[in-house]
Order: sequence, then structure tokens, then C-alpha cells
Amino acid sequence: EKAPQYCSRECKRKERKRLRSFETSPDEQSTSYSLPVLTSPTVKIKPIVDPATAAAPPILSPPPPPPPATAVSNKHPTEWTVEEVHNWVMSVNGAQASAEIFKQQEIDGQALMLLNEDHLMRTLGLKLGPAVKLQSALKALKESVGR
Repeated sequence: EKAPQYCSRECKRKERKRLRSFETSPDEQSTSYSLPVLTSPTVKIKPIVDPATAAAPPILSPPPPPPPATAVSNKHPTEWTVEEVHNWVMSVNGAQASAEIFKQQEIDGQALMLLNEDHLMRTLGLKLGPAVKLQSALKALKESVGR
């Protein structure tokens, strides 16, 4: 181990003096003190819950499937009007803002069936979450109508 370097003899002397002040004498070293270990009692607190009003624990399950095309219209999705597409988007993610974008861009059933995730995010400016939900629902819609 390399000895420390000091800028001057005075600094070296001060440091040695400081270190000596921390050293203990042989008499002090033989004396040891044992402090008792304090522990707190273990207390278990149960919340008071009325079983009649207690909520069931959350159940993690996959999200519900997107609504079938017949929930919006009895027509084939390629024949949907702008309003029917708007209603379908609302039923998928419940976001009025997303549905309004579809209405503003006049996306009808034919255009809807041609959309991909890139269109949803870049062209329509949807955020990732709504875009992924819509893309998944659109894929399920296409599979349900055999396209």
C-alpha cells in the first residue's frame, strides 16, 4: 500500500495528529460494552372490512374481445359509412378523440379495412396505446368477415 502524499510537512503533521486522536489506549481497548438488542413486538394489524361491502380481489384477465361487426351495423365492414366507422372506433377504445379523427378524415369502411398501424400512428397521429388497440380490433374484424 502506497503512503499518502502531503503538500507540506505541516499538512502531514496535522493529519498524523488527527489520526492519533482517534486511536485508543490499551486500557480502553480491553473494555468492551455490550448494548442490548432492542426488538419491537410483532404486531399484526388486520383492516376492518365489512364482508357485505368488501370488493372482490382484482382478477387479471385478457381484455374483452372487440365488438363484432354486427354490434355496429348489419352490413359488411367495407360498406360502412363514416358514421358507422366512427361508432366502431368508439366501441373499441371508448376514446372520443380517436373516433373524431376517423370522422374528420372521412374514413369509411373501405378505408378502414386498408389501414395499418403505421397509418394509425403517423398519418392519423394516434398515440401508441389507442393505435395498438385499434390495430388488434381491426385484425379481429378482418378475420371475422373473412378478409
